[in-house]
Amino acid sequence: MELIERALAADDFLNADSKDGLRVILGQTYAGPLLDELTDAVWETRNTDNCGGARVAEWLEINVDGGTASVKARVETLDWASGQYDQGTASFALAYAAGGWRIVQVDYCWAEDESAAPAILPDML
Repeated sequence: MELIERALAADDFLNADSKDGLRVILGQTYAGPLLDELTDAVWETRNTDNCGGARVAEWLEINVDGGTASVKARVETLDWASGQYDQGTASFALAYAAGGWRIVQVDYCWAEDESAAPAILPDML
């Protein structure tokens, strides 16, 4: 679950000086089409002041089946304006490859959006 905690809290991607460098950094956590989507999205929005991370508040489900896993967690992110934590749920699909576990899909549903369809990309990046 260390990988998921890193995905939520890491800000090392802010140090990327090229799109290829960003892909290398994100590739330590993500793989597959999600890595491509995140690399493009983060590179396009890299000049932002919204770089606060999130954290796992509670692990809800953890299922491992050979080289795949699914994890659901309650997550929190700090609202800088109010000082309060926004809460929601996140569902992660992981795959194991030669380099170790990587996140291949993630869906977030924030408390105010729970009736809406979950986003594929984390809105905190």
